[in-house]
Amino acid sequence: MKILVVEDEPLLALTLAEELAGAGHTVLGPAKTVAEGLDILSADKPELAILNINLADGSKGTELAAVLVRRWNVPCLFVSGEMAEAKEHRDLALGYICKPYDPSTVLAAIDVARSLLEGNKPAAIPPGLELFN
Repeated sequence: MKILVVEDEPLLALTLAEELAGAGHTVLGPAKTVAEGLDILSADKPELAILNINLADGSKGTELAAVLVRRWNVPCLFVSGEMAEAKEHRDLALGYICKPYDPSTVLAAIDVARSLLEGNKPAAIPPGLELFN
């Protein structure tokens, strides 16, 4: 699966990108800001986006999610410590993973997202993932 990663914490971004690539996914990014995410989007369309909500430059992953979902029909997952804000924008994401998280939780969440996008009920919801739909 082609996955856009938008995460401003360098160690988390690198770890997540490596885990995703190691699991056979194509990683777009990681981007640190909404602007970088939009630049990546202009070159290649992801099948899924994993977005932090509060980014270092003050931009919001929720802003990018709105563009991804409404203009490009790209599903999103939020990964953030901002649970209230994630839930406030539940219409823009399939679900939410709370930081700190184990990369294996994200990999399992991608499997859940894939099942949902294919119209199937996921076999199990991994601990740490809260679905919005």
